[in-house]
Amino acid sequence: MSRYERRLADEHLAGNISRAERDAILATRSLLQNGNPTPSHHQIARRAGCSRRTVQRAHAKAGPLGLLLTWPQFAGRNGRQSANRYRLTEPRLPVQVRQRWRTPKKSLFFLPKSEAWRALEAKIAREKDGARLPLHGSYGIALSVERDTRSTQPRGG
Repeated sequence: MSRYERRLADEHLAGNISRAERDAILATRSLLQNGNPTPSHHQIARRAGCSRRTVQRAHAKAGPLGLLLTWPQFAGRNGRQSANRYRLTEPRLPVQVRQRWRTPKKSLFFLPKSEAWRALEAKIAREKDGARLPLHGSYGIALSVERDTRSTQPRGG
């Protein structure tokens, strides 16, 4: 495995690129090494086994990561864009682990059911200034709790 392939694998493991995007960048690398400096998105997608949109997304992500340089090419009398020209680059910075957009939330339903209900009743009591409400009397909280508990029950039992 070359340094470039290792770097792509590390970027994938860090969550910066998906598997299909990694394959699209490797397919671009393969076509460039075979002497084609301007492979089309269609050729890259066919070699990587993905869509052209995935190739576009992979190239858009590879630029800021320092993996690929892209130059648009224009041809013809009307100046329409043709296939881009690509150059592989070795990034100098270490791999940055992407921050996840969501952090796992603590749930009452990881507790045994009786403890979860007791904890929920205590929460309701605190929210209502000490007034103890029965769980079925509060629509907003009780219905959402019932919906959550049903979704955590095993199926087919």
